[in-house]
Order: sequence, then structure tokens, then C-alpha cells
Amino acid sequence: MTAVHHPNRKWLLIGLLLGVIFSALDETVVSTALPTIIRDLNGLALLGWVAGIYMLSITIFMPIFGKLADLFGYKRIYLICMTLFMAGSIICGLSNSMAMLLIGRAIQGIGAGGLMPIAMMIIGDTFPLEQRAKVQSLVGPLMILPQLVGPLVGGYLVSHVSWHWIFLINIPVGLIAALLIYKNLNQPLRTKRIIIDWAGALTLTLAILSLLLIPVLIDIKGYTWSSPVILVLLALFVLLTALFIRIETRAAEPIIPLALFRNRSVVMLSLIVFVTMVGLMGGLSAFPFFAQNVMGLTPVASGYLNFGFMAGAIPVSIACGFLITKVPYKYLFVISLSSLSSAILCWLRLM
Repeated sequence: MTAVHHPNRKWLLIGLLLGVIFSALDETVVSTALPTIIRDLNGLALLGWVAGIYMLSITIFMPIFGKLADLFGYKRIYLICMTLFMAGSIICGLSNSMAMLLIGRAIQGIGAGGLMPIAMMIIGDTFPLEQRAKVQSLVGPLMILPQLVGPLVGGYLVSHVSWHWIFLINIPVGLIAALLIYKNLNQPLRTKRIIIDWAGALTLTLAILSLLLIPVLIDIKGYTWSSPVILVLLALFVLLTALFIRIETRAAEPIIPLALFRNRSVVMLSLIVFVTMVGLMGGLSAFPFFAQNVMGLTPVASGYLNFGFMAGAIPVSIACGFLITKVPYKYLFVISLSSLSSAILCWLRLM
């Protein structure tokens, strides 16, 4: 991919971080407001879909937008994703029914699916290798911030304003981020013939959708792992995955180059990120709901409980950004994963 040319890297980085922070914030801010939203819209039967459809959309479209950005240029695809995210936010903010809310959440998730990976791609091309560790030491705490501030912001808006504003507040911030990206990111147009792997994109989308629908249906509809519907979805996932692999081995511009998985470092890093996010995001997203409905706390009080996490996560993230060029990666991974495992065990004992 052609290099990124930037008149002002500082403002470009600010624009990228604003987009990433608010797309990540939307995952957690809704969890605190969810009991109120469900009550107002009489949508208890669709409770799991409010967060589920957002994460489904992100997961499905993240690799697709990442590849499109590589083909058509970061700037164009990033601004399209930001537009989708803001459009979804407007629909959610104006919702007067669960159907309208879920449509908005799906559109938000599609946009957010592009914001996160493309921002990392731009940062990787914008900053030279020796500066990336320092940039990551800044990005790390700011990526943690939405997980902690989200429940608090959501609790405050629900208690003092209206839950509609947890979505509408995205609009001015999104406009500022889009303007900063538009002004400060310049990228030469690609002159090479563009080939889009439509078959791979469609197969990947259907495979991920069939897999991620399983826990959602088990949670909402009460299916078990032995239910015919679940077994059909599992079989469909396996079939589509095999078909996707066959398509990608022959595609001129594959959505996911399978050669990456011959690299042990890529495989291990992918597994580490998966396991970490399952434990971390699972606990943080569910905790506000547990605090309000089981512990009997107010939305604001449940948000305050996350500040203990911030006290440890932010300084350690900054320290790792400076240590990563001086200490072997594996030692940092072992220490971090051991700490996370200990914390999860403590949570389980509290349950």
C-alpha cells in the first residue's frame, strides 16, 4: 500500500483517536443505560440483541473494511465508516421502538467495524518504527478509557438527561474527527487495477454470522447446544469456513491472506487477543447490568466501580509502551495474562 502523507501528524492522531474512542465507548455506555432503554421501549424479549447486533456487525465488517481500505485508500473508506457510524447514532438517538433501535445499532456496528482496524493501519503507516511504541503507549490508555468512562457517562445521561443522548452525543464528536481526518490525511490514489474478492467477502460474512448467532439464540431464545437450530448453524459454519478457505487460496486479492497463518507469531498474537478480550470485555460489559439489577446500585454508582480498573490499567499500559523496546515481548505477555487471570478468578469468587 502507498505510504500516507500527512501535513500534521498530531491532529491526524487526535482525529483517529476520537473516532476509535467513541466507537469503543458505544459498546460500554449502552450497557449502563440498557435497563432504562428496555423499560422505556418495552423490549425485554430483545435485550440481548441491543449489544449483540452491534458486536455482530463489527465482527463481520472489520476484515472487509480493512481490505477495502487497502484497495481504495484509507481516507475514503474511513470517512465512509464514520458517516455510517453517525447515521446509526442518529437512528438510535431518535428511536421510539426496539426495531428502530436495533436497525440503528446494526448500522453503528458496520461503521465501527471499519473505524478500529483502519485507524491502526493509518497509525502504522504514519509513524516510523522507532516512534510506534511511544504512540502505542498513548493509544493503550485511551483504548481502555471507553471501557471505564462509558458506564459512568451512560449512568449520568440516563439519570440526569435522557438515554437518547448516549447516542446523539456521538454526532458532534464524529464530525470533528471526520474533519480532522479529511484535512490531515492525504493519500495518493491507487492506479493499479482493483480486484475485489466478492465471493470471499460473502462467504466470510455468512460464516461469521452463523457462528455468532449461536450464543445470541441460546441466550435469548433458550436454545441448547443440542437443539436442531444450533446444530444446523454449527454445520453451516464449518461448511462455509471450508468454502472460504478454498476461495481464499485462489483469490487474486484475498480478504484474509491465508499465508499469514503460517507465521507462528501472528497465530499466537491472535489467540492472545481473543482470550484477553473474551475475559476482559465479557466482564466489563456485563458488570454494570449486574451491579444495577443484583447489587441494587444506581446507574452512576455502577459506573464509579470501574475506576479501580482504570487505576491499574492506564499506568501499566503507558509503562509497557516504553518497555516493549527494551524487554522481550513474551515476558510482558506472561505477566499481563497472569494478572488478568488472577483478576477473573477474583470476580468469579465474588459471584
